[in-house]
Amino acid sequence: MGGNIDVQSEEGKGSTFTIDLPFGISKDSAKHSESLLELRALVIDDDKDTCEHACVLLDQLGQKTEYALSGKEGIEKIKQAMQDNDPFDICFLDWKMPEMDGEATAREIRKIVGPETLIIIISAYDWSPIEGRAKEIGINGFIAKPFFSSSFYNWLSDPSIKENKGRDKDIVVQENTKKKRVLLAEDNEFNAEVAQDFLDMAGYTAEVVGDGAQAVKAFETHEPGYYSMIFMDIQMPVMNGLEAAQMIRALLREDAHTIPIVAMTANAFSEDVSKSLNAGMNDHISKPIDLKKLHAVLGKYGDRNEKTANE
Repeated sequence: MGGNIDVQSEEGKGSTFTIDLPFGISKDSAKHSESLLELRALVIDDDKDTCEHACVLLDQLGQKTEYALSGKEGIEKIKQAMQDNDPFDICFLDWKMPEMDGEATAREIRKIVGPETLIIIISAYDWSPIEGRAKEIGINGFIAKPFFSSSFYNWLSDPSIKENKGRDKDIVVQENTKKKRVLLAEDNEFNAEVAQDFLDMAGYTAEVVGDGAQAVKAFETHEPGYYSMIFMDIQMPVMNGLEAAQMIRALLREDAHTIPIVAMTANAFSEDVSKSLNAGMNDHISKPIDLKKLHAVLGKYGDRNEKTANE
């Protein structure tokens, strides 16, 4: 595949394996980028990794990007772009920065460009406390960290993006921070970490337990609606996933019968799927986890328990 594998090993301490593989943009990403306007984008954040990550995602969506590591540097880039008659169309701006924060930076940007440049706040902090000041400044949108390609695509694909300028427009808010909670029963630490990462990317927070008995206890000791779903490994010590699912379904509480339970196992034969369904599970994901299958399952069952709890 044209990649490299490197290992650094020290006796008594362990080994670190690094695998570097070149991947191009997927066909889906290419289609997405073709449907977007090509904009000049500036990312302003005091964290270099955040800037580089945002630029990579925006570049993949067909945008022309630059970044600045402070409010002052960002303002200088905006001034230079105006002088070159090649202004930025959109600015992604961190709210919490040293020396010159996002609020002060946004005010200066508005003085330079007026309403013509879109300003989108990117922040890990809650949006509601700053909403009033943001509207006053003329902020056009908010994207919560951590952000993904979809965070930018959803914003950039808005058909009214060129019209959504000025201070009298509603601010477009994309919240990624309010994640739903799932229970993940997995005894293998590596598998649990991979599943947690995938679920986090999909907007879910996973609470991990190491066996079926712990899964039953965790579900039983929390109030209805606390978990949106349960992902259950089958082969686990103390109590396996099939037994745990049966015990949860037998509990005398309404949500025990409605919460989606999804089996996760390396055994993907039809008889294994049947055993999972007979134990009261709703679906089955084989290992290693396929991200598309996980997203399909989340889309199918993710809101079911929440809706039932609300009803």
